[in-house]
Amino acid sequence: MSSPDRMDGSEANLLKWIDQFREYLRVANRPQTTIRAYCVALRQFQGFARDRDLTVDAAIDFAQQLHVASVAKTNYLAAVSRFYRFLIARGMIEISNRDWERFREFRHDLGRHGTVRPTLRPKRMSKLSYSAPSLTPSSHLNLNTCNTGAT
Repeated sequence: MSSPDRMDGSEANLLKWIDQFREYLRVANRPQTTIRAYCVALRQFQGFARDRDLTVDAAIDFAQQLHVASVAKTNYLAAVSRFYRFLIARGMIEISNRDWERFREFRHDLGRHGTVRPTLRPKRMSKLSYSAPSLTPSSHLNLNTCNTGAT
């Protein structure tokens, strides 16, 4: 059902997959400048991801270790994101929706702030100024009528 090189982040497979991705971009008539930029980014990623599984954490770690301008990091992550989507569509890697959303948020934060925003800690509230409402059966959320907006 799956090929023996599926999910294997070996350098040989990465080279093969990057070549397939480059050919896909060429056949899809992407601009030559885009193809070159993606290949530069993916060569850097290849060196970093050698002998690693291709996961969201690997992509995030890659971006965090890059010592380039934030706009370049954004471009490199765009290339990695597009490459991952190419591999996912062909069944070469699997990434959960939750992990993909985490990656998307990381990319969004990186693009907006130049770095990933620090996680803000909630303000401490005293028990006198706030008490959580109790959950009674009548106050539970009816999940059948909840619209999450997920597609």
